[in-house]
Amino acid sequence: MTTRRSEASLAPTATQPHAEVVTDLECNSARSSKSAPRNAVISDVAIALIGNPYLIHEAARARLRREKFDSRDVPWLEDEEVTIDLVSANAQGGLFGRAALVVDVTGVKEYKPILEEVSRAGDALLIVLDGENWTSSEAGSEIMRKKKAQESRAKAYEKAGCELHLLPTPQKGALIAWVAARCKALKLEVDKDVPKILADIFPDDVASIAGELEKLSVLEVRLDAATVTRIVNSAPPTTMFAVTDALVMRKPVEAWSHLERLLNMGEDPFKLLGGLQGHYALIARAFALKAKDEMVQARDAAKTLSVHEFRAQKALEAVRKYDEPRVRRELEQLLAADIGMKSGNDPRLTLERLVLELGI
Repeated sequence: MTTRRSEASLAPTATQPHAEVVTDLECNSARSSKSAPRNAVISDVAIALIGNPYLIHEAARARLRREKFDSRDVPWLEDEEVTIDLVSANAQGGLFGRAALVVDVTGVKEYKPILEEVSRAGDALLIVLDGENWTSSEAGSEIMRKKKAQESRAKAYEKAGCELHLLPTPQKGALIAWVAARCKALKLEVDKDVPKILADIFPDDVASIAGELEKLSVLEVRLDAATVTRIVNSAPPTTMFAVTDALVMRKPVEAWSHLERLLNMGEDPFKLLGGLQGHYALIARAFALKAKDEMVQARDAAKTLSVHEFRAQKALEAVRKYDEPRVRRELEQLLAADIGMKSGNDPRLTLERLVLELGI
């Protein structure tokens, strides 16, 4: 596993039409910074994207394309990789010109030193991502606390000289308008009630809506309400978390089923492998932490592992089902699959075989 990951392994996949929609949203919701210190040496382009995780990842890819970067080659740092040393090293230009770097500070508590490093990055293109890290199932007071914390960080980004763009999760009417815009960008012919149907099925879940639209786009027919409802409801939405949860419970068929749905939705096998690598790297570190302190709590583990408390709790629960041989075996299986895919083996077949092996 590498500590320097590219966008291809971390961000949701999207087609060019999707990126164009996001670019428009990005420009319409932007609040460019005017408050950088007069003497600050800010990066040539320092951008902060705040809001829905799917939208800010997509907007980052769109901006990289606009600046003539191949997003697959750009370092993409997150979680424990977000350190001053790694940010500074990856923001340095090389023999081939200007550098680009994406830093995802979602859930990272000590973000201010990173912003100080951003302000010293010279002519590099730096994109800071700060995703919404709350869910509708949380208590209202907890959501409000997290939102206020994010607003405070937004001010810090402006002070550091970042060009600020706000891309919150669309709600109600805004979500329907967002779906309609995606349909137009994909050149989908849909009845006027289709955007509302998708918004009702997937409230607050723009990533699932984008996946369903990708699937519907291959039909090449005008889509009415009945067709969309039948197709969308035939396969409930899934995520990489469903795959990893099934693997932890040693349910290989269930994990494979979730994986197939993700692949059929157009997810990139390399990105999915990156998700598995990140998950198992966290499992290995949580296992080592638990071995040192059997009574470690999620809050303390989150600090040590440099991840959000929710992820730390999930990892601690998962390692109860692990022993050291299983940890080592699964890391070796991941490494073998990584080498195989990068050596020319069929990415989809390699990933499917890996998931079945991991679940045994």
